[in-house]
Amino acid sequence: MQPLDIGECLRRGWETFTANAVALVVGFIVMVVVSGFTCLLCLGPMTVGYSRMCLRAARGGTVEIGDVFSGFSQFGPSFLLMFLFVVMVVIGSALFVLPGMIVALLFFWAPWFMADGDNDPISCLKRSMAYSLANLGPVLVFVLVNALIMNLGHAVGVGGLLTAPVAMAMAAHGFARAFPAAAM
Repeated sequence: MQPLDIGECLRRGWETFTANAVALVVGFIVMVVVSGFTCLLCLGPMTVGYSRMCLRAARGGTVEIGDVFSGFSQFGPSFLLMFLFVVMVVIGSALFVLPGMIVALLFFWAPWFMADGDNDPISCLKRSMAYSLANLGPVLVFVLVNALIMNLGHAVGVGGLLTAPVAMAMAAHGFARAFPAAAM
């Protein structure tokens, strides 16, 4: 396990984005539209599918727009994972905002674990929390920088359609660096 290197992950995330820009941008749009159109019912599978797509690209694999639907092979587990994640963040946020942000930080890596093959939502949440707690400082800075990049584009109209995929590619490199595995 290598430490999170924000600069390296951002640089490699940008390289991954530029090499796969069309697939990552269109895949992101599809993820948002399908999740919204289904009243978030498909948020879990779409998030896991898009995370898997970004992780495959980060590990040097080829990606296609349709890869964003790969999370549907884990519909039940991915739905439950995101349901639990969202409920815990909402409850935490109702308790003076900060607890919700702490929950989001601790479980940041959970969808990535599922995208990487863990089919148990509780295991994904526990593994994410264990890694985040063991590396609290670096994970906090990484997640803050990632969130800043993800949301930076929203200040410029539809710029989020570019910055969100870059942030996801950065997170994919962070996960791949922290948890190396065979190419997907």
